Amino acid sequence: MTQDDYERMLAAQGGCCAICGRRPRPGKHLHVDHDHDTGRVRGLLCFSCNVAIGNLHHDVDRVLRAADYVDDDGTRDEMERLARDRAQGLAGAGLV
Repeated sequence: MTQDDYERMLAAQGGCCAICGRRPRPGKHLHVDHDHDTGRVRGLLCFSCNVAIGNLHHDVDRVLRAADYVDDDGTRDEMERLARDRAQGLAGAGLV
């Protein structure tokens, strides 16, 4: 990737990280992210986002599980527990 390519990609991304949308701090730059299997450049990322997907081994399933994990506000487990308790209560009462 040439400097011109970088500048064009940076402009296309609005000067921001392709994932979080933050601008790099003064004196810092965005990292060129690429597919490690094909070498194809995907976009420009801040250090944090680049490290995050690297630590998830660029594995889409891991990224999606991480997103689900972060998005869970605790109500999912609570709803499942309540449904289980209700089903057990109905079964215990001979209603199921």
